[in-house]
Amino acid sequence: RLADPQGRETPFAFVAPRPPERIEQIVSAQANDLRTLAERDRTVIEFRGNLDESIESISLVVSNPGFYKSATVSVAVGEQAFVETLVSFPVFRQGGEARQLSLPVKCGGRDRVRLVFDDARTEPIVITRIILHGTAREPVAAEPGAVRVVEREERTGETRLRLDLGAARQYLARLELAVADPVFTRPVRLLTPLLHDGEISETVTDTGTILRTGGPGGANQLRFELEHNFNQRELVLVIANGDSPPLNVESIRAWIRPLHMLFLAQPGEFRLYTGNRRVVAPQYDVARLNQTLDLAGAMATLAGPVGTNALFDPTDSLADVPLLGAELKVRDWAFRQPLPKLSPGVYRLTFDLSLLAHARTDFGDVRLVGGGRQLPFVMDRGSRMRTLVIAAQAAPDPKRPSISRWQLSLPHARLPLKELTCLPQTALFNRQVALFEVVTNLRGERQHRPIGSASWVVTPESRTNLLRLVVTQPLVTGTLFLETDNHDNAPIQLASFSAVVPVTRLLFKVDSKEPLELLYGNDRASRPNYDLGMVGDELIAAMPVEIEAGLEQRHIAEPWQAGEVKGIRAVLFWGVLSAVVIGLLFVIMKLLPKAS
Repeated sequence: RLADPQGRETPFAFVAPRPPERIEQIVSAQANDLRTLAERDRTVIEFRGNLDESIESISLVVSNPGFYKSATVSVAVGEQAFVETLVSFPVFRQGGEARQLSLPVKCGGRDRVRLVFDDARTEPIVITRIILHGTAREPVAAEPGAVRVVEREERTGETRLRLDLGAARQYLARLELAVADPVFTRPVRLLTPLLHDGEISETVTDTGTILRTGGPGGANQLRFELEHNFNQRELVLVIANGDSPPLNVESIRAWIRPLHMLFLAQPGEFRLYTGNRRVVAPQYDVARLNQTLDLAGAMATLAGPVGTNALFDPTDSLADVPLLGAELKVRDWAFRQPLPKLSPGVYRLTFDLSLLAHARTDFGDVRLVGGGRQLPFVMDRGSRMRTLVIAAQAAPDPKRPSISRWQLSLPHARLPLKELTCLPQTALFNRQVALFEVVTNLRGERQHRPIGSASWVVTPESRTNLLRLVVTQPLVTGTLFLETDNHDNAPIQLASFSAVVPVTRLLFKVDSKEPLELLYGNDRASRPNYDLGMVGDELIAAMPVEIEAGLEQRHIAEPWQAGEVKGIRAVLFWGVLSAVVIGLLFVIMKLLPKAS
């Protein structure tokens, strides 16, 4: 709310951020606007713009499904000679979302433009239309904002950067990367948290390409255009490296379009009040005109420092979140982990390896408990992964001398492995590798249980020698075997074994200092269904404190469950057992043949 110098409520209107207004012109071959000339080893296209604004970029509409070309752009003002402005700029479409069909051409709106595509190594491409983009009119100019990279994770073929925007609910115009590498082309995508059925996952919201071609006239495109609101404070930027080494990303900057408030002022001090999520949004007449309001004629001012309102009973933004669930019979859970002493606030707990091994695969048996009652939570099963270093040793089979085999020891059985990797110490080979574990079947026989296989070819020209084997079956044991048949070749040597395990976390809120513990290990438990999922967006927007649980403990069951029977229960138990035994003896005596 906004209050005037007399303390009266003052109507206002928000001028919401929105994308720039772009003026475009379509130049098509069908309308004879394009002049195309196929020369030896190159294709030349010429056209003239017809825009009142300057041209800042052009987009190509290409019918070819997959291609990679270098384009050189020349510009001529009026009838003057062409002058090169962009040299060997990459244009491509390579399956999926990897594409670069936009050229950063800077010229006048009515200049002549010439595009030259190199066809020396590949077939010519068919361009059906060219879209000219005029200089954008920004209704609200974007302002730079700091972005903190809180975590960098290198995976096979990609780099994942977890970004902290400093605040939630912001309108991002673009991200701008500072990269030290001289030449590169990388597809990028942005992931944001998505709440569904009480669980948090990650979804792709934007895709693009960053590149630097190097050399004189080369391109330098390090902006990732976004232009929409983000309710989350944390985002994940994924850079697809393929077989190339990771980029040296020095920093990232966000360009944010601010939210403006328009109101009719009078001399004196106005006060802006915020922070009461229980009130209903106001309905002012002036707010209905927000699409027609213009900031150009308004006087700009900035609000002063934020302070607390002494008359307000302070409550946090998640005060309405239910903090206690139903009662729980803890005796039915096999394992427990104590949590550290927590002050009121929002927390995020990462599952450790012991929980991953002993809980159900769907984590439907996981509970947070304090004082005999459940504490509601939201489960975060995003796409984060952790890498485990695996102890390995050679385990040759004397009966099969051509087989090379390694025994891999995991810290726990039943871990949810997604991928196994290792590096060769042999420079040239072609092998089929198999991953399996040894289990005991119902007849008590030991047998191999396949859990993954791959074809592995290593040559001196290989871009990467890393074996990446996808685990296709859930594990039963904690010991794996990797083997390959060398046939008549020398045995291969392997080292640096590691495995990839998904990261699962709990997001929850506490308002007391009562001790909490994490329970799991109950195959009969149904999945929890908490009302907390209805306000999961509030939890996502909050900045939680990262915590870890204590060491795993076997949960102590109640005496009746554990087999220790005392008191009246003991009398009943032994009485019933004695009656059953006497009854069985009587039946057996009746069935025995009588002596002749």
